[in-house]
Amino acid sequence: MAWGWISDRFHRTRTLQMSLLLSALSTVWLSLQDHVSIGLFANLILYGAVVTSRQTLTQALLTDVADEDILDAAFSLYYCIGFIMSPFWTLLAGWLMSASGFQTTLALSLVPIFLA
Repeated sequence: MAWGWISDRFHRTRTLQMSLLLSALSTVWLSLQDHVSIGLFANLILYGAVVTSRQTLTQALLTDVADEDILDAAFSLYYCIGFIMSPFWTLLAGWLMSASGFQTTLALSLVPIFLA
C-alpha cells in the first residue's frame, strides 16, 4: 500500500525505478545470507515488500502511458508475456541453483533488473 501511495504522489517511473533498485539491493543482501538470523528475517520483509510491488507499479505505469483504446490489448500483452516467461525463468533458476548454488543464482538474477 505504501508503494501505491508513493506512486500516486510522485512520478510513477521514478517510483518504479526506486522499487527496482531496492529489489536489486535486497536480492544482493539475500544472496549474502549464510544462516538464519534477524538479518535474514529483516531482508525477507524488505525483499517481499519491494519485489511484490513491482507488478502493481508496472500496471499503474502502463495505465498512464497506454491510450485508452489500446489499454485492454496492452494489459493482455503484459500478462501474456508474464505468464509465458515465468515457467522458463523458474526452470532456468532451478537448473542454475542445482549447478552453481544459491548465491550464484541470486547474483545472476540481478542481470535482468539492471538491463531494464
